[in-house]
Amino acid sequence: MLQQYAKKYNADPDRWVFLTGDFPYIRRVAAEVYRSPLSERGHREDFVVVDKWGKVRGNFAWNHPEQIGEMKELLTKLLAETEPPAEAAPVATPEPTEGNSDGVEESTAPKEPIDEGTPVNE
Repeated sequence: MLQQYAKKYNADPDRWVFLTGDFPYIRRVAAEVYRSPLSERGHREDFVVVDKWGKVRGNFAWNHPEQIGEMKELLTKLLAETEPPAEAAPVATPEPTEGNSDGVEESTAPKEPIDEGTPVNE
């Protein structure tokens, strides 16, 4: 289905990768690695900025011009960095969704460490 979607919209494979996999695991990766709550229906309405060392440095709402300005400033700063920061905290965080306080639904699956290098099925 994802390949059909990509073909329908002429997605450039050098720029776009469409992934699928076990949804509870994908939700955990989104929440724990990217600090971005994920719902089963719909796309996120924020950009996640990740530095060149793989650390999440901020979440910015695409529809808030002031946050886009902050994101541009952060990107300029990150591009100039030559060493990893001692601690990288997110600059802005999206509002939690209904449910628990962090907007991430709990999974009943056992909590095993997330290997950020583990590929998700294409």
